[in-house]
Amino acid sequence: ARQQEMEGNDAVALSYYQIAYEYDPESRDLCFLLTDKLKAAGKMESALVTGMRCLVLKGKPDSREFQAVAEIHLRKGDVPSALAYYNKAVELDDTDKDLLYTLATLYESLKEIPKHVAVMEKLLPRIEYLVRCVGHTTQYYDVGMNLV
Repeated sequence: ARQQEMEGNDAVALSYYQIAYEYDPESRDLCFLLTDKLKAAGKMESALVTGMRCLVLKGKPDSREFQAVAEIHLRKGDVPSALAYYNKAVELDDTDKDLLYTLATLYESLKEIPKHVAVMEKLLPRIEYLVRCVGHTTQYYDVGMNLV
């Protein structure tokens, strides 16, 4: 499968990943690798089914696994499910800057200001551009204060 990827034969590589997964359906690593390949190929329904199956395999899911499923939900337009899985990912790892930024941006786009601010408060100590984010967060605090 990897050789096919290197040669640019992504469809053939995906087939090999699917075959490998059929032979070892209990492998978390292989399951999420297949999920990522399905997602990259734009096969969101299959990616979602596989990703959900991965989460219940033996072992403890980690933040990246929940993020993968959240991203699939988001790409499919299911924002509530995406939020649920992104929040599960944050529960497992609230130090991932990319995860926090994605969640903050999602809350911002939904105009859920208190949740956006809460995530930004976790994100601020972890990023290099504090001034920009502090100004952005202050804007939301001011809006929140004016609403009260």
